[in-house]
Amino acid sequence: MKKLFTVLLAVFICTFIITSCGESGSSGTTTAAGTTAASSQEAKAAAPETTAAPETTAPVEPLDLRGLWVQTDRSEDGYVAAEIRDDGKIGIFFWIKDDPTPWTYWVGTYIAPDTDSEHYSWTSVNTYSGNGLLASTADSKDFTYENGIIEFPVTMQGKTGSVQLERGDWDNKAVPEDVYLSEKVSEEDKNAALSGEFLEITDSAWYVESEKWLKYCVTLRNTSEDTIIEFPSFRITARDKDGVLLGTEDQTLSVIYPGQDFVYGFQAFSVEEIPETVEFEPLPPADYNIKKLGSSKGFDPLTVVNDKLRSDKYVGEISNPNDFAIDNAVVVFVGKDANGDLVKIDVAFVDDVPANGTAAFEISLWGNKEIASYESYANQW
Repeated sequence: MKKLFTVLLAVFICTFIITSCGESGSSGTTTAAGTTAASSQEAKAAAPETTAAPETTAPVEPLDLRGLWVQTDRSEDGYVAAEIRDDGKIGIFFWIKDDPTPWTYWVGTYIAPDTDSEHYSWTSVNTYSGNGLLASTADSKDFTYENGIIEFPVTMQGKTGSVQLERGDWDNKAVPEDVYLSEKVSEEDKNAALSGEFLEITDSAWYVESEKWLKYCVTLRNTSEDTIIEFPSFRITARDKDGVLLGTEDQTLSVIYPGQDFVYGFQAFSVEEIPETVEFEPLPPADYNIKKLGSSKGFDPLTVVNDKLRSDKYVGEISNPNDFAIDNAVVVFVGKDANGDLVKIDVAFVDDVPANGTAAFEISLWGNKEIASYESYANQW
């Protein structure tokens, strides 16, 4: 982290050097143009009138700023890089030496010019909904282009300078595609999520194992149409017959996509007696964990395939139908007795589930003679 801010300080100091540079004057150009125009008028008055032949000119293509851009005064330790894309987005990143992935500073709209000009400006609207450490929180940012240079303001630690970019290559493939697919959540949807409207517990069950440990299973649903909730949480509260608290705990999950369920079960806490009631309550998410699905194709749920309940364990594979790998996943085993009551909860955590592939898992289940039926669920973790 110290290295990061040292490099950023060096990059940022450069912006003030750029800002302090004097601008080239335009009075000489104006005077020359005026003189040329006057001489031309005099020559025209003296010359005999002739019929001019019609001129044919090729259509002029508008200014095209798409492509890759880099900071004009970049250093070996770090620099600012940008990409203007065909889909109408501009992305700006801090490249730090030895970091495999650039740090996102800005992702916003790009309005392409419709004329050929050496000077152009537009206001970019922020579309980035990520939690990047260096991401700008401004709603919009002004960009200008002149004579091959794009310039825009950067504010850090209360100080503002200007960064200048010129065309140049950099490894834009190191930028995750989700950076461009994210979109800001509307205030209406954000307020709905913060008030707890989008998270709902649709099913729950619990039992006490070994007369001490409370184990549970819940189904948490995201009822929104296009809002992703990262790190959704719920609260478990157990009480005795007099309503006195036996224990409470908050559980946080990974992510839940619009219209999807997250089934999870685990061991909660110890209890001195069998609870009279166990309540499960979804908790409002933090505002920075509320994301818009946007133009992303979303996420297809993981499933359990090729599974088998054996005498002492449950085995199977997690299937990932998405075209991207899942770093961490969890499998929840839900065992029920002949009456349909919950009698066994256990989990397995699995790393590296390949894109459009499977990963094996195993859950030890000692003493599973009570299990008459079972279900299993897989999710990101």
